[in-house]
Amino acid sequence: AEAKLLDEYQRNQSQRITRIMVMRDNIGKELINSFSADGPYIFITKDWTVTIGKTRDLTSVHSSFVFPEKGFKVPPESPWFPTADNNVTGFAFIFVEYKRNIYDWSANNPPSLDPLLISLVTMKASTRDLPVKQAAEPIRIFADKLLFSNALCLYWDRFAVGTPGGAWSSEGITNDGVGCLTTHLSDIAVFMDGREPSGYKLVDAAAEWQREIWQYTCVGCEDKDAGYNMFVLVVLGLTLFTHLLLVLWGFVMDEYRRNELRKNGNTSRYYYDGDGLEKPQHVDDPIAYWARNNIVMLSAWTFLTVLTREHALLGVCFYHETFTRPQRLFCFAAMLTGLLAINAAVHGNPGFIQHVRQFVATGVLSGLVVFPAYCGFVFMFTMRPMPVKRRLIKRSYNPHEIAALYEQRQAAANQSSLMPPPSMFTVPPPPPGSVAGQNTLLALPPALPLPPLPLNAGAPGALALPGMSANAPL
Repeated sequence: AEAKLLDEYQRNQSQRITRIMVMRDNIGKELINSFSADGPYIFITKDWTVTIGKTRDLTSVHSSFVFPEKGFKVPPESPWFPTADNNVTGFAFIFVEYKRNIYDWSANNPPSLDPLLISLVTMKASTRDLPVKQAAEPIRIFADKLLFSNALCLYWDRFAVGTPGGAWSSEGITNDGVGCLTTHLSDIAVFMDGREPSGYKLVDAAAEWQREIWQYTCVGCEDKDAGYNMFVLVVLGLTLFTHLLLVLWGFVMDEYRRNELRKNGNTSRYYYDGDGLEKPQHVDDPIAYWARNNIVMLSAWTFLTVLTREHALLGVCFYHETFTRPQRLFCFAAMLTGLLAINAAVHGNPGFIQHVRQFVATGVLSGLVVFPAYCGFVFMFTMRPMPVKRRLIKRSYNPHEIAALYEQRQAAANQSSLMPPPSMFTVPPPPPGSVAGQNTLLALPPALPLPPLPLNAGAPGALALPGMSANAPL
């Protein structure tokens, strides 16, 4: 009840301030249109000082502002209202210097003794809107102040999510040591944090507002201090119950497939009668051999096979001999639980690891941490020994294929060892009939004629030689 009253009080304060500001800006625009002189005109109240006027250089409004020349400075002869030959006009402004922090009721006010708070509303001299966010360069505010590293440049975000009436934010504004650089104009303040840092971590020295004070949100609870968030518990319960139903469904679908195989006379097989070149050797071989002649179709179909077998969600829809659907679902549940746990650890301590709005960075971090664990579970289920893997098959081989493989291997070995081609060692066959006994003796050429014998060649025991008598002894 006390928390509700506090939220209602902050909401009423924010709405009251917003209405006053809207009324102040409307009155200022009417005064700008009604004044005959350019001003500036100063109005002093209890809580702020308002300066209203026209100018051709917005940097001259106050020494706290430094505007880029492009878009915020016009020539001195520029008119206040557009003419037929000159569409470039001067500017009008409503500058407010607050004497105190009008948002001191907010819970995320940084600790500071004397904050500086100003506001500037810029427009065309005709009180038409001036787009400030389209500027190519940022605007420097509090340029006349020396800001140290402990100076916090913030702007009031009245539409901050999860707050009853707004909060201080550092989005789009930063301290560069010589002022606050910003891309938008609103209620902008500088808070000097003079506390002595404590702790051994850099984040321990950060201001409490930088950690984005965590607010307990209990959906559907009357008391926020009850300690339980029933909405989160219900979502977790439904998630676990749905996962249990999916595990049972996967078990039933696998059993149905096995029964269909038994009815058709088929048994579970892990090994196939393939050689690994034209057909797969086992169930875990994802290569599309039937498309080996088309590299595009081979790559696409192989990738699709791996996707349907290994994907955390798609793999559940397909039957597999060794990696069942319940096992896939358990792996997916482990991955999902790890992602939720890491995100809960990060966002449960906002500001200690990263900004609470950096959801993409948290998702990438949790994915990098959980994916190795998910791969470990997948390998644990797929690589474990199973009876179907021990059931070998008798492979049938074609002798012609074996001979062809041997010839290819021998040719590859000869080519790698730089052997000459086999044709170099082959002797051409002799012509037909040139070998004795091949056909008949008649096929041989005729014998050559013998030389004539000498006259005394017939004497017994003597050999007639040229230059020797027939009776000469040897």
